[in-house]
Amino acid sequence: RTITDDSLLLYGWRHLHNEFYQIAMEWGLLGLGLVTWLGWQTVQRIRQASVSPVLMACAASLMALAVNSLLNYPLHLAAIGAYGLLAYVGVCLATPRIT
Repeated sequence: RTITDDSLLLYGWRHLHNEFYQIAMEWGLLGLGLVTWLGWQTVQRIRQASVSPVLMACAASLMALAVNSLLNYPLHLAAIGAYGLLAYVGVCLATPRIT
């Protein structure tokens, strides 16, 4: 919702302050299902991998991003979204491929 009147500034908003709800609203159930599947695959990769400092750092970064996403919309900010992408790539490179 776009705010056009300053008197509505207190009552209007542009985001839902929850990344998962925001994805559901923008992409629909298909998009939310895709994000859920991607998260599940990432958790499976982490559980099957041998423990390494790089993997634990990337996994902790992704967990912090997921918890922050419950109360905020960090993936809509380019810098935080880029760090999330780098953490995901780190997990993918540090773990074996799921077959």
